[in-house]
Amino acid sequence: MRTIDPLKRVAIRAALRIHDHLAGTGRLKGLATLPTSQWDDTRGLIGRLECSLARGWRAASDSLLLDLDYALRRLRTELDMCHANLPRATVAPQLAPPGEIVADILALNGEFDGLAIDLQEKLIEVQTEPIVLDETQLGSFRIVLSWELVGQHRAYEIIAQSPNPSNNDGDVTHPHVCDQLLCEGEGAAAIRRALAEGRLLDFFTLVHQVLGTYNPGSAYVQLDRWDGVACRDCGYHMPSDDYGICDRCENPLCSECSLCCRNCDRYICSNCSTTCEGCDANVCESCLQAVAGSGRLLCPSCFEQALEEESDDDPRSPEDNPPAPAARPTPAGAAAPSNSLCLGEAPVPA
Repeated sequence: MRTIDPLKRVAIRAALRIHDHLAGTGRLKGLATLPTSQWDDTRGLIGRLECSLARGWRAASDSLLLDLDYALRRLRTELDMCHANLPRATVAPQLAPPGEIVADILALNGEFDGLAIDLQEKLIEVQTEPIVLDETQLGSFRIVLSWELVGQHRAYEIIAQSPNPSNNDGDVTHPHVCDQLLCEGEGAAAIRRALAEGRLLDFFTLVHQVLGTYNPGSAYVQLDRWDGVACRDCGYHMPSDDYGICDRCENPLCSECSLCCRNCDRYICSNCSTTCEGCDANVCESCLQAVAGSGRLLCPSCFEQALEEESDDDPRSPEDNPPAPAARPTPAGAAAPSNSLCLGEAPVPA
């Protein structure tokens, strides 16, 4: 009796289920699912940026502008994925038969490491070799396809196996991968067709090619900023081994944005700094003291000076506390006055 290789047996079962899904109407379910959450987040950032600009908060505005740039690129990627999953017709015109899907699955075992098929979870996944882009070591990635999501949602994820994320965003594990979502760029149409037609070998190969290339224009984080650290105030990217920090919040700071507290001499960022209302010097918030009555916030030097001025301007005058009368001088040779009575001078009681 002829036995079937275990891998081939699982591949046949997976191929039949994948073909049924791609040929059925279930693949068209949820086509109108749009990234509304990312849209709302982006609108919120725009409102906060407009408010920050109106109040003249330069550092906060620069930080929000970077957040808005990231949010817009992520929204664009989500929309591209939604478009990529949109089929050209209700049934793929060149849907691969189950036999070809089986052949593709078996071919994946020779092209990639770590082929895994999970019939219960409806997953097929492979692992790439370690990827290096412009001398930046990114490690290997697993490409995980959920075939039941083809035509409904983003059907696959890119999972870093030995993550070397950007120092500026831990969710970016590859210049074109954020939160395990691949920005497909010019490969989006080809990847979409391969999935819709059940050409699994072409799909995994195309995704692998995108991971092996670098396009600075569509990168979540550019490689020249990968290991750098962004200044908390101005956003300038500094070498990861040569930058300052705020002594209060420990956020990174460049030399031009570092402010020195007049009182404690610590280096602080604009968010941890405030201005003394007496001398306009930069001071930590914790170093300020409030003047009783006026409520002015002053640095310790100005606070001490304010107390001295308040003491000099005390409205009480010397007449309010007159000195004790001076004693009369005693004539020379005269006996000192005494309160005691001599014998015979005491009044006789009646």
